[in-house]
Amino acid sequence: LCIVQEWTGEPAGLEGQKLHWLSNYRETPSVEPLLEATVTILEMLKSFESTN
Repeated sequence: LCIVQEWTGEPAGLEGQKLHWLSNYRETPSVEPLLEATVTILEMLKSFESTN
């Protein structure tokens, strides 16, 4: 997992997938379907924030 603190340009799915920008990862995303791997990443982000 890599936390990007600064970005220029427009994010794009490189394999045709749709993207949804989540500015507050503490809240449950409102998009569906939410992949199980995404839930794991969001939990990791919450854990990372509490240790730093």
